[in-house]
Amino acid sequence: MAIVVLFALLVLLLALVVGVGITLFDVTGHREEKADGLQAKILDRLSHDPRLRRLRLLPVVHVSTAPGSPLRVEILGPVPSGELREITLDVVGDAASKLDPRTEVDDRLEVVSLPARHAA
Repeated sequence: MAIVVLFALLVLLLALVVGVGITLFDVTGHREEKADGLQAKILDRLSHDPRLRRLRLLPVVHVSTAPGSPLRVEILGPVPSGELREITLDVVGDAASKLDPRTEVDDRLEVVSLPARHAA
């Protein structure tokens, strides 16, 4: 009789562990979907802004494994002026804050002077 009770407790414990694992996996998957959606939204915003569409900008959204932690967006690439850097950060920050106001934006932009184009 004691063996049956012990076996039942082990099965119950195993079911509990599996249930917790599935829940954590589902939460992580949801956060990754949210990050993918945010990255697509930022890329869309950058490509539709006439001042930014020709720049080679790369937003990368990072998801922390800690539950409840904010997403983090890194924006990388060269920009020709400080003004375009600020415009880029505003566009990215605006898109990110609409999804989650706690989203952090890491500025990895590099202001570089572009060579002048000569008329052919």
